[in-house]
Amino acid sequence: MTRLGWIAGSVVLACCAACAGSPPADRDLTPADIAMGKVLYDSNGCAACHGRDGRGDGPLAPTLNPPPRDFMKADSFTKPRTVVEIAELIARGTPSKPTPMPAFAHLDLETRRRLAGYVLSIGGGPAASTTRRDP
Repeated sequence: MTRLGWIAGSVVLACCAACAGSPPADRDLTPADIAMGKVLYDSNGCAACHGRDGRGDGPLAPTLNPPPRDFMKADSFTKPRTVVEIAELIARGTPSKPTPMPAFAHLDLETRRRLAGYVLSIGGGPAASTTRRDP
């Protein structure tokens, strides 16, 4: 095989591997995705504001106005309330004044979906394992 053939073959294999590692964005989340969401929640600084258990009592919470969302409260999410909507909110942040939630657009969609699934699972939200809108 020529050198060009090896290079082309390597590129094709790399692309296939990358695609295989990225599940479709519209698939239902699994319990493993929710568990990974907890790891991502811890590693991306969410607890600094929202607290270790998602109660809105993180170390920075007393300095924020309005206070961070308490994910344990059933009425915490009037809107957005699905994995898709919360993943979008994570990407764009919130414009609350005077202390908005920063955008986390640098996180890829799958990471944001797993975070959203975990956040919904904290309060036992019905959309915690799905990307579809609730009826």
